[in-house]
Amino acid sequence: MKFDLLIRNATVIDGTRAPRFEADIGVSSGKISRIGKLKEKGEIEIDASGKIAAPGFIDAHTHDDRLMLSA
Repeated sequence: MKFDLLIRNATVIDGTRAPRFEADIGVSSGKISRIGKLKEKGEIEIDASGKIAAPGFIDAHTHDDRLMLSA
């Protein structure tokens, strides 16, 4: 299998509170398809040595306007 994008040697923090780990991330059709020490090649390869890969962060902090909520 050849990935569309292959991110090599990233430090992965997966958001589950598991310890961080070193891995490659294979992306196909815009979605992560495999994570691990991958032997396959990528159409585009990025060396992420010394970089962190983590899920997107969401800022759930909001300020509501009570006037609008009461309508």
